[in-house]
Amino acid sequence: MQRIAIIGGGAAGLGAAWTLHKSDLDFVLYEAHSELGGHATTVDVPTEGGLTPVDMGVILTAPAVYPNLYAMLAELDVKTQGVAVDFGASFGPAKSFITGRPRHGQLWARVAEEAARFECAMLDVLDLPAGSPELMMPLGRVAAGYSSDFVHGVLLPLMSLFVVARTGLLQMPVAFAASYLRQVSLFSPTPWRIVQGGTRAYLRKLAARFGSRLRLAHPVACVEVCEAGVRVHDRHGAAELFDHVVLAVDAPDALALLRAPSENLAAVLSAFEYEEADVYLHSDVRVLSPHLPAALLSQYVCEDAPGADLTGQMTYNLGVALGLSSPVLVTVMAPGKPGPDPACVVSSRRFRHARVTGRALLSQRSLATLQGNGGLWFCGAYASAPTHEAALASGIAVACRLGAKLPYPTRLGAQRSLKQHAGLILPTGSTDAAPNSASPRPSKNPFLNWNFAPWRQENDYSALAVQGQIPPSIVGGSLLRVGPNPAFDPIDARRYTWFDGDGMVNEVQFAANTARFRNRYVKTLRYRLESAADRVLFGTISSAVRETTPAGWRALGLTESDVQDLLARVERKIGPTEDQYHHLFPILTGANTSIAQIGSRLLALEEAGPPYRIDPKTLATLGEDRLGGALAGPLSAHPITDPRTRETYALGYFPFPPYVRLYVIDASGDVVVTLPIDLPRPVMMHSFALSARHVVLFDFPTTYLAEDIGSTCALRWRPEHGARLGVLSRADAANGQASVKWFAVPLCWVFHVLNAFDEHRTLVLDVCRYERVPFVDAKFGEVAPASLERWRLDLETGRLSTEHIAASAEFPTLDERFRCGPHRYGYVVAQTGGALLSNTITRVDFAAQRLDSFTARQGMYVGEALFVPRTADSPEGDGHLLSMAYDALENRSEVLILDAMALGQGPVATVPLPRRVPFEFHGLFLPGRGSRGE
Repeated sequence: MQRIAIIGGGAAGLGAAWTLHKSDLDFVLYEAHSELGGHATTVDVPTEGGLTPVDMGVILTAPAVYPNLYAMLAELDVKTQGVAVDFGASFGPAKSFITGRPRHGQLWARVAEEAARFECAMLDVLDLPAGSPELMMPLGRVAAGYSSDFVHGVLLPLMSLFVVARTGLLQMPVAFAASYLRQVSLFSPTPWRIVQGGTRAYLRKLAARFGSRLRLAHPVACVEVCEAGVRVHDRHGAAELFDHVVLAVDAPDALALLRAPSENLAAVLSAFEYEEADVYLHSDVRVLSPHLPAALLSQYVCEDAPGADLTGQMTYNLGVALGLSSPVLVTVMAPGKPGPDPACVVSSRRFRHARVTGRALLSQRSLATLQGNGGLWFCGAYASAPTHEAALASGIAVACRLGAKLPYPTRLGAQRSLKQHAGLILPTGSTDAAPNSASPRPSKNPFLNWNFAPWRQENDYSALAVQGQIPPSIVGGSLLRVGPNPAFDPIDARRYTWFDGDGMVNEVQFAANTARFRNRYVKTLRYRLESAADRVLFGTISSAVRETTPAGWRALGLTESDVQDLLARVERKIGPTEDQYHHLFPILTGANTSIAQIGSRLLALEEAGPPYRIDPKTLATLGEDRLGGALAGPLSAHPITDPRTRETYALGYFPFPPYVRLYVIDASGDVVVTLPIDLPRPVMMHSFALSARHVVLFDFPTTYLAEDIGSTCALRWRPEHGARLGVLSRADAANGQASVKWFAVPLCWVFHVLNAFDEHRTLVLDVCRYERVPFVDAKFGEVAPASLERWRLDLETGRLSTEHIAASAEFPTLDERFRCGPHRYGYVVAQTGGALLSNTITRVDFAAQRLDSFTARQGMYVGEALFVPRTADSPEGDGHLLSMAYDALENRSEVLILDAMALGQGPVATVPLPRRVPFEFHGLFLPGRGSRGE
């Protein structure tokens, strides 16, 4: 059995210890002080009835707000009693109010309507699906639409009743504020409770349960990661070896305990900010406001007018709550301020609290990626949210991750709380004890929810377990995938599409019996500018002009007059000038659509802007790559390399003439020809086709007109323009001759081409054909899935014949050794059985006119299937398919490896990943590289 050490006997350490104890796992709890509890501090106060236990730290509780605490109290048979909490705030006689008494005070009279509107806004937040990016939006963004009187005179004082940290309240996630304000109404008293006998009552029962596992008055000197495990050195001179150590202390204390922490870990832990508060247990009634009733249970008093920094003091009138005739008060104030009369003070403490800031949220994401490295685990309020419940749940979540079972599996409220906090502190985003939703939930924008929702952590997991046997052709290689993953919430979620997110490269490296996963953002210009500002600066593709912020324009080098001129042109529906657009297009790209090799370059691509070069060893972004300066505009996401000549063809489309440029790139990656293509209008040309002798261009009616840039729909479906194919000989292209011959075809749309090849005077294309363009100005699911068709174009007569191959087909691939020439097999993903997304991988045998398929298990969705030949000279089709799949029932992803000639037999190997990977677009397999799982 593994041995686990827990350092710290506060809420987080107690949560971990309680959970490990319930599962009978081997652990030791180190506590530096002679009692457990941390902020749960109980003091005996002399009163008329004798000594009365009074809490100074964790004072007010409620089952809905503290579900894990109440689950623990029920298990320990510890009682609580209800108290009706009226809350008042006073900034002098003219500015005061009491919750539940709407007519009290001129301040409340001015802001009552705003308070009602704000509570409605918080109810809307609570209706958002779990995992919605909007839930992480800072409270200040919502509060920006309200008066200073309401925000600083009512909302923030009320928040400080629950969140002891006084500064940074407007940076806290709006989900946290909404959850709290669901319990603390601005209009009515809140049914809070206090623990009978003080929090000491349950701490003593816990200590009795832990027995010899508890080491009180046992401070730890340092924690050392070594080859044999993790060694804990105490201040009594003893050292003990453990498999895992849970540091359930504040971030600065955790950092101070670690011997030789990694540079990354030290940077993360040192990034968390704290502030201190002095807490007095006393009887000095002069701290109470003369403008509020003396019997009010809690009140916030500030001598100054409401302001951004809360410098007042919070007092809890616990004598009222306990039914005592003598005053018993607990006052919390900033250090350095004059406290109550010392003669009236029974006890005082100085507590430290984590601040809720944007930087803290980013640090939490980074910390989650480091959990478990070297056997070290971190939990506490700083890693999740600044509450006793968050700290407790974080300890429980870590214990569950270490193999314990949820200590109270029937309490759904506790499970929900655990899942929420585990999603913040653990790299998996869940625990085995906290089941995930099995199906997508309703949302106003599906591309920001479910498995389309972003995963904003950069992770690195080694020694992943493999089910089955990795084929020799895949061992030592890497599967690289790229997809959209917005680093910041969009300014207007309604305008966000699947194409808008920042690029995230995901990699799985394969060894013989294990695998490694890592992911990194593509550090595009947009990503770098927004990360530096720590907020969104730019609009989406469809709203880049109207929604880009003033700070965004300044970051792009535009003056106020430049912006006004651009906005005026948009209002007149003539769109930006070409020079203005050159400022725009680099930030339109997230480099999120495909990843490809061109010569020695590994590039992340998206057609709205330039490609970005990626270091294959580290996945670091090496910067924007304009192919030696040859690119005059964007580059499309689908360059095609002929395996026989090693030439690469690529194109880019632009809203100004020439609307399309074709690039011919030699085997070393140098652009040898740039060929302007004459078109009557700018169109979206997502892909094209390449055979051994011809280039095929798609002039389909999805336009990208300059006058539409800045509107709510920059790309538009205009069927009146018709559809046509443009055919250009590669020989002419190589000589710089744009002699394109155009052929009209039935109206349709094609995102992706499986392959093209020449057959005498006929050009054969296998395409995924839509009736019209999806996503662009149509809602998700509104356009029928693409079908796989074989087109035969007679180059002399212009006659096009079509053959229907499969009813549902997208993300087509083939054995790349046969690209640009005749092929027998192709591979697509398909929607079967009424699935909304692809759940089937299909092999198309064009020679036998046969479809063979693998359909994933219920609730699983598959991505593009990449072919890897069994050997370099094996026959076509003899090899394996790699696909990144998402299991909605488990809320995680896995890599499927299938025998391409026996799909019906299911995967020969799978690599379950410890978390989900949001749905991606494209990828590639790089053979014979990677860390081999090391």
